[in-house]
Amino acid sequence: ILLLNRNDCLLWESRFVSVTVMEYLEATVEFSVELIKFVNVDLFNRGYYQIRAEIESDDKLKIDARIHRYEDIRKKPVIVGNVCQSQTFFIEYKHSQTNLHEVFIFQVSFLVDPNQPIESINNADIRLRLSVWADTTGATENGRTRPCLREESSRVLRLHCSVQEGLHSASNVLFDFHTLCAISLIIHGQLWSINQPSIWFSEQSTSANPNGLISGDVEHLLFGRTLQPGDRLEMFDVHRIVRICNAVFYTLLLAQKAAISAIEKHNVYFPNPVNTEEMQFHIGHKLSMYTTKIKMSDCADDLVGIVGSTLASLSAEVMVLWHEYLKNSVPRDPNLKLEDSMVTDYHQMLVKKFSEAFFSSEKPKVLATTSSVIL
Repeated sequence: ILLLNRNDCLLWESRFVSVTVMEYLEATVEFSVELIKFVNVDLFNRGYYQIRAEIESDDKLKIDARIHRYEDIRKKPVIVGNVCQSQTFFIEYKHSQTNLHEVFIFQVSFLVDPNQPIESINNADIRLRLSVWADTTGATENGRTRPCLREESSRVLRLHCSVQEGLHSASNVLFDFHTLCAISLIIHGQLWSINQPSIWFSEQSTSANPNGLISGDVEHLLFGRTLQPGDRLEMFDVHRIVRICNAVFYTLLLAQKAAISAIEKHNVYFPNPVNTEEMQFHIGHKLSMYTTKIKMSDCADDLVGIVGSTLASLSAEVMVLWHEYLKNSVPRDPNLKLEDSMVTDYHQMLVKKFSEAFFSSEKPKVLATTSSVIL
């Protein structure tokens, strides 16, 4: 018969409650949205027009979207709150187009499951909302200096930025029939960093669910609670700690590989080609090196420091590669060669999808297995 006194029961209860704390990490993905040109397909009215962009998500995914200015470009966008605004331009004739070449930089942070960070990032529902604002109240190009704009139409693009490949695509967005115009743009996306949740997410989770808490440090992630004086590493599940660290470190190493692959693919179009031979590394060797450091640690406090410094180091390496890519893909002068290459890839992808849809037919499984005629 096992007898427990009141102090043992309280200690057991406190340990049980501490394990129920939700353990998350904060992933940050950065997007570069470059507006290439605005095309007047068949607008009903002439006047002043403007393109606005903002980041959205569904209610299940709480995001913290921030906008930053990219200093290496000539045209600086106007930022109002969480919305980027392009320059205001005047459209008068049918089929006329306006070259914009304006770049919006969005940093989007959200919570991910440390046990499955790759799946959490790849399945994140992040959307780019593009809207057309116009002033068509009899305006002329020289007749009004401050047009009164209102929203005419909007479109939403889902940004699927995978850890393995990032996001590098051109796209053409056609608005509705009443506002028959189009905007061509190029989007780059890259996993930027993974670190412990910020205060903003802790406040959001507490206001949404008073009984739920988000752990804000590495200690809760590794040990399920805050370390106490005298805690030894043998008291915790070391295999679980190694599994979580491997999953997170592997995600950041894949992000580095994705950035290097993007640089190699578009290196021939860069004004200053980058030497990618020095950037190459083997994921397995680098991951085993970090795993060995974790297994050789014999102190819980030292393990927290090793994991925190490794996350910061890997995230910093991804940031350096990403900024190197942006420096060459979004220069002060429009990179027309890279733009033409990405537009060609986008056109070939559309042709491939159209061909697959046109020359294929779906048959029920029963008909496909019983019919003697191949259709």
